[in-house]
Amino acid sequence: QTGCWLFITGQHTTARAPFIHYSSPRLIREGEEDIEDIINEFNQMFAKLLASRRHDAQEMHGKLLESQRKEIETRKQLEASTAEAESSKQTIERQQRMLDEQTMLLEQLRQRLATQ
Repeated sequence: QTGCWLFITGQHTTARAPFIHYSSPRLIREGEEDIEDIINEFNQMFAKLLASRRHDAQEMHGKLLESQRKEIETRKQLEASTAEAESSKQTIERQQRMLDEQTMLLEQLRQRLATQ
């Protein structure tokens, strides 16, 4: 009703369907040959944008999986280090008890030798 040349197009970033577009009757009538080219150009542009977006999402997903794998590996290493530290602590405590017992025995022997 306005008599203008109007072309509107849109594509949602997560859409699975083709883009939508509207061409005014006057634009279709007066630019019939060019409107098909314009629609094809927009179709190619949106296809490239969507492919790029999917590629970026796949790349980010790959990075996420890699970081999750590294996190699991790091947690396993931490658990192993913690277990090793606990084992070392127990060994040191056991050796300290043995040293204390030997020191006590040496002291007893010194006292016996001193009394003889």
